[in-house]
Amino acid sequence: MKWMMKTLPLGALLAIGSAAQAATAYVALDSNTQTSVFGYRLDLSPSNGTLTFSNELAAVLNAIDAKVVGIGPTDLKTSLTARGSYKSISATLPVASVGGLFDSTTRAFTAENVNTLGGTKITTVDDGFTNSGGWLQMTHVSVDLANKSISADLSGDHGVASTNMVVWNYSSITGATIVAPVGLMWFDGPIGNADVSFSNTLSGLTITQPAFNYFSQALGLTENGINAMKSITSYGTMTTGPVPGPATYMMMSAGLLGMLGLLRMRKS
Repeated sequence: MKWMMKTLPLGALLAIGSAAQAATAYVALDSNTQTSVFGYRLDLSPSNGTLTFSNELAAVLNAIDAKVVGIGPTDLKTSLTARGSYKSISATLPVASVGGLFDSTTRAFTAENVNTLGGTKITTVDDGFTNSGGWLQMTHVSVDLANKSISADLSGDHGVASTNMVVWNYSSITGATIVAPVGLMWFDGPIGNADVSFSNTLSGLTITQPAFNYFSQALGLTENGINAMKSITSYGTMTTGPVPGPATYMMMSAGLLGMLGLLRMRKS
């Protein structure tokens, strides 16, 4: 990929920016469709979000003798003890789309929501102590960056069904959610590209009460199982980033929203 670029002095760039009329639009990006806005073409390259279960959650799943499997395109990775108990669990989910605001003056993209494909299914078998048996399926996991929450579609045993339920709130995020990959560039030539990588982590996932109730109901938890779930202080983290692949022409590398993967802007 070749392109031509010239850089204007900062003062001249600011003068151009102040003279231009500010315009902002919401855009929804996905990895299969090119989006045009204010004369720019935005591409979203393949990217993932990896949900890593906390040690506390893994311990409770062991206590209720639960099994976890991936759904659809999910890449589920587990590490087991010699007795077959979970030591670690992570589920990598491909990103379906990213929504946010694009500012034509600053050329900044502010991510607001990220939506994924796939999911996980948890199954329990009646052990006469922690549960009476059941299953819970969680799909279409999405992140709301404005409200610091993670939602999903839930379906399960014992009549559980809910669409876009807020499952977890998260306490912190590393990496900014605003990026302006062409901020100090002035393109000269047919088409100029600027590729930016994103990477961040959502930490301190805590379950909401409605989701807790659905989990307990679908998995058939007894009082013992419910008390075990109540002991969980953090359900894990979600680490995000682009799908590993060949190196690209990278103009910037910043700790920004990883679910975006690679956001490519081209001047039409």
